[in-house]
Amino acid sequence: MLESLGLTGVAQEVVVSCIIFLLVLAGGYIIGRFLKKRLLALAKKTKTKADDVFVEKAYPWLNWIFFIVAARIAIGYVLNFETLPAFVDSIFYSLLTVIIILFSVHVVRLLIELLNAFIAKEKGITVKNPLLPLFKSVARVAIFIIGFLIVLGIWGINLGPFLGGLGIAGLAVSFAVKDSLQNVFGGISLILDKTMKVGDRIQLDDGTTGIVHDMTLRSSKIRTWDNETIIIPNGILANSRVQNIEGPDPKVRAVVPFSVAYGSNVRQVKDVVLKTIKKIKDCLDDPEPYVTFDAMADSSLNFSARFWVANPNLRYGASLQAREMIYDALNKNNINIPFPTHTIYMKNADTGKEKKASKRTSKKASRKDTKK
Repeated sequence: MLESLGLTGVAQEVVVSCIIFLLVLAGGYIIGRFLKKRLLALAKKTKTKADDVFVEKAYPWLNWIFFIVAARIAIGYVLNFETLPAFVDSIFYSLLTVIIILFSVHVVRLLIELLNAFIAKEKGITVKNPLLPLFKSVARVAIFIIGFLIVLGIWGINLGPFLGGLGIAGLAVSFAVKDSLQNVFGGISLILDKTMKVGDRIQLDDGTTGIVHDMTLRSSKIRTWDNETIIIPNGILANSRVQNIEGPDPKVRAVVPFSVAYGSNVRQVKDVVLKTIKKIKDCLDDPEPYVTFDAMADSSLNFSARFWVANPNLRYGASLQAREMIYDALNKNNINIPFPTHTIYMKNADTGKEKKASKRTSKKASRKDTKK
């Protein structure tokens, strides 16, 4: 048939090889579509959508595999399968390895995301896992290294010197990025130890207080009450004292100190203030609120009103409300609130007169000037 078209020799072989290539490619396409349809039908019968996503992701890569196989068969027909040069097979197997490696990267990434979504759903976690990019990166690098070594083996390259050089290069790189690696491992330790998470209120050892705004492997971002963002490397944060105000129980205690004058009835003060703080909207009944008599200071009796609120968001507002209500309650019940006073003794600058004045004032009341 081809001879009737005037095609002979090499031209005839090229045309035949192209026909074979197209037939194999078409057959692969039909087989791929059939497998996709059947597998999707089976996947819809399951409760999870993971298998549906897997089939959709795998289908394009299956077409690439059929494409390479078709090209290999066509080239083999032209060049004769028995006398085919070794490098042609090496190219074919290398391309096939690359396709499989890329497909494996997508599969592993998909499995990691599905596993993370399943764990988050089971534990009710809505915040993105900061370790997810690390797992994806490590898996991708590991698969690429394995694929690269397989390709080198296909071409007959000795892997011993290469692996030795790779180890030395890895050691040099680790020294060069020592600080970055310290921050990365610090971030991993913070996440695995569950020291804090995004949204937690924390206080650092230097007194800085704020909300965890973002956590990455390299650093963590803290938003202060002044709406300022502080970026702290995880290597430093992992070795610091961190107080997590929100964990493990979100309930927190509010403490409102106040003072009354000497001579006040301690029992009355405690009863009045206790009844007052129980009227606060956000005050919890369990644990019960209470009032403590803390100290007898220089010019006042010091007390503290202590009560619990459901979470740290409510503590500041409840403390302000409690302070105002306590002040009003003390005034209403005629309980004096002390204020600092200073007594100044005035003496004549003349030394002689001062002695006489001292003798006179020993028998008389000293002059006082009270400064409020």
